[in-house]
Amino acid sequence: WKLTLEEAVDLQEDLKAGYGEAAFQERLTDILAKHEPGSAAWNQQRLELFLTVQSRVLPKYGFSGSTDGIVDMMKLFNVRPEFSRDPEIQRRGQEINGLLRIEPASSSTSRAQTATAKGSKPKPPAQEVEVRVRHAYDFVDVKV
Repeated sequence: WKLTLEEAVDLQEDLKAGYGEAAFQERLTDILAKHEPGSAAWNQQRLELFLTVQSRVLPKYGFSGSTDGIVDMMKLFNVRPEFSRDPEIQRRGQEINGLLRIEPASSSTSRAQTATAKGSKPKPPAQEVEVRVRHAYDFVDVKV
């Protein structure tokens, strides 16, 4: 894909405009209220909603208006240094994530703190597990 910095900015602005529409935000609020985050229904309905905007915007910039198009666009934004290092592109990306109510990857701790602040219990940390693998040809155990 040959996308200039200006076109990348335009693409982001078009996505922001679509995600910021009142009807989109109302539907997103409804999905978030009705389904447990991370559940199959939550993921599926969010994907379908996101595609209502993406399927209109992405083809204008040479991408498929499908999940494949989103993957291709995200790869491009992450691979091209003029996009991945541009502070304005990064800022717009954060604004888009805010409109989609996607938390930054580093927010797992803050989710637990938020859950505690709201009175619900955060999920306990995963238990340590020992896995043993035995090689069939020499019967040597390996701990992982």
